[in-house]
Amino acid sequence: MRMRKLSLIALALAVGGAAHADVLGNKATISAPITVSASNNTTGSWTPENLTVEGFRAGAKLGTLSVTATGSHDAIRVSGEGAVVNAGVVNVPFKNEQGQPVFRGRLLASAGAVDLADSGIDGLPGWKIENSNETFNVPVNALGSKSSLNPGTYTATFYVQQWQN
Repeated sequence: MRMRKLSLIALALAVGGAAHADVLGNKATISAPITVSASNNTTGSWTPENLTVEGFRAGAKLGTLSVTATGSHDAIRVSGEGAVVNAGVVNVPFKNEQGQPVFRGRLLASAGAVDLADSGIDGLPGWKIENSNETFNVPVNALGSKSSLNPGTYTATFYVQQWQN
């Protein structure tokens, strides 16, 4: 009987305590975003050389593409807006502020670049660079010379994508 009485008291306390339970204080709202990206991600940046109004000689370095290519890959492909093949040489125009091509840039075989009529990027000509490193630099050199340049900004748009054989 005593055991039964203790059980009833415990049950009454449990039920009575639960009947008065409630949330207390303010409600916290916590944003928890998760960004999911592809296992292969390619990014890049451009570092220009200092050109002057005196122009440049053929083959002069115009700048450097710095590429980060995460994930497994055998090579990268590079192309650019307005890329063309002239006499077997792939090149990309650098345009003035009015959008007119003024001079052209290219990647050199000495930097490991192989000219391709189809880079695999949007059907454009471009280059293949055998490189499986995550980060590396690719110099861009002048195709032809320019005896003078007007002051201003000249821009080329490059596309870089990873390649897996």
